[in-house]
Amino acid sequence: MKNKIAGTSFPRYVGLDLFRPVAAYGIIFYHFYLMGGSHPSLHWVNQLRNCTFSFFVISSFFVLTISFKSHHERSLRKFLLRRSQRIWIPCIIWTVLYLCFWNIFAPLIKREPINWSSFLPSLLCGYSHLWFLQFIFMSSLPLAPLLRFFARNKEFHWHFSILSFTSGLLLFFLRPLLIDHINWAWLPQMVRGVEGFLGAIINYFPSILLAIGIGLLADEIDTWYRHRLFRTLTLLAVAAWLAIYLEIPTIKFGKEIYSFAVFIALLRPLTKFRFRSLYTIAKYSYAVYILSMWVLMIAWSVLYRAGIDKTPGIVLSGSAIVFGLSLLSSVLLRRLFPYD
Repeated sequence: MKNKIAGTSFPRYVGLDLFRPVAAYGIIFYHFYLMGGSHPSLHWVNQLRNCTFSFFVISSFFVLTISFKSHHERSLRKFLLRRSQRIWIPCIIWTVLYLCFWNIFAPLIKREPINWSSFLPSLLCGYSHLWFLQFIFMSSLPLAPLLRFFARNKEFHWHFSILSFTSGLLLFFLRPLLIDHINWAWLPQMVRGVEGFLGAIINYFPSILLAIGIGLLADEIDTWYRHRLFRTLTLLAVAAWLAIYLEIPTIKFGKEIYSFAVFIALLRPLTKFRFRSLYTIAKYSYAVYILSMWVLMIAWSVLYRAGIDKTPGIVLSGSAIVFGLSLLSSVLLRRLFPYD
């Protein structure tokens, strides 16, 4: 962030940066958890980390809103160029690499047929987990002019924020109707694999609108955090809703409320933090996310060939090892190719 906390080298929203490694591990754990058969004994761990993917969606568009507020004079062309360099190009590069290795070389080694039908949907949506990069890139394009307009009219931030909140909440309520009643038969057969991506857009786009609403009120939230009562209430809200969510995991909008409660709590000012290594790790969170599926696939191949049972202990320790190896690979790649 542009503004710094006095006396430190940390950005203003330290909590968001420090939570990114936690969120990255939460996503890796989830993938490991699914591959391990979704052990009932780890269900509470999965519920606890259920805010992590939503955190990346919310924080991405919160920070994007803050960026437009700080640089509202920036042209849309410059925004598009920088957004493409940081998100879309890495998404395409890694999608092609994943496709070449896992969808061409691996089948050839195993003497299995190549599934060419998966190539076009992957290029359109991003390979497997990389759909998230394609999602935040594509979602930001139509929203960029709107965010620029919001940023240039500061006197209406409350109005725009209420509009964003209202639109997001409305889409949350309409989401089941949209997902359950859309007929994907209109899609051409060659791109029939993109319905999952389109469904994810419907699922997470309401969170984007709420994140924009929070971003427009960021200055007001900073002011509220000066009061001890507000700081206490944000922590109580997380604890109370987490207890409800763990007890009733099927409660309507449970994950969304839990995710936003955690996010708001992470906006609290943090002026003293000794474990600066976590902030260093946070800078590699997106790289860890990109590389984690590669490491995860290799790890599962090793476990399968070794005949090791996918016990809860293996899932917990294995996901931690995958996170560590993905981080190490990210650091090495950054040294070889010092580009974002």
